[in-house]
Amino acid sequence: RKEQRTLQQWEQRRKHIVQPFETDIIQRDEKAREQSKFLKEALRREVLFDGLDETVIQEIVQWMYKIVCKADDVIIQQGEYGDAYFVVESGTFQVIHQDQQHPNATPKVVGECHGGDAFGEGSLLYSIPRAATLKATQKSIVWALDALKFVEIRQKSSKDKNEKVARMVQFLKGIQLFKDYDEHDITQIAQAIKAHNYKKGEAIVEEGEESKEFYIIRKGVAEVRKRDDADGQIHALQKNSRKATFSENAVFS
Repeated sequence: RKEQRTLQQWEQRRKHIVQPFETDIIQRDEKAREQSKFLKEALRREVLFDGLDETVIQEIVQWMYKIVCKADDVIIQQGEYGDAYFVVESGTFQVIHQDQQHPNATPKVVGECHGGDAFGEGSLLYSIPRAATLKATQKSIVWALDALKFVEIRQKSSKDKNEKVARMVQFLKGIQLFKDYDEHDITQIAQAIKAHNYKKGEAIVEEGEESKEFYIIRKGVAEVRKRDDADGQIHALQKNSRKATFSENAVFS
């Protein structure tokens, strides 16, 4: 019965769907780029999405779809099982609550949702009844993310992250600095490592700067240069390549 209600909710929303987000639309249309930026910022404000990689956020945005509501359209109904998360692009929605202890009482407007507001995040994790009804007071636009798609993306992201950490563990095991580390410690390091890309000629660290990070070259070549106190000239001392480490003192001293 719950699955049937969820399907009915989807069918009801589908009547209002204008378009899904697509990568090619974002790339060629300035308006769509603005909408993409708006949705990413809205997602980043939610604890649920905090910490997700930019590529995951981008994929979530691509699977969101636009719904246009007329005045008095109900986007979610109190008591229905939630199956989607919504971000309001424009317009206004009343948040209406019916006291379940007094079902004959008049429903009360307990709040409003405006552009930039989001609701339904709990539905992405749990299939629970909606706590309130949301009804448009004017023409409004929302972007929706289906719970099943979010779970699918999150599971794929978790799998990809675990595989990435496993590859990093194997990479670190081949570095002399970590030869005495046990599996647990080296895995913790692998999980904490973040990739940085540098252009040819770009400085990674500057002589004399206080270093707060430790570096391992994964790909490419980095040249070590030092200023000669006698003549003030900068001289190349050596070249470091894959698996070379530097700035160890920032972490291990």
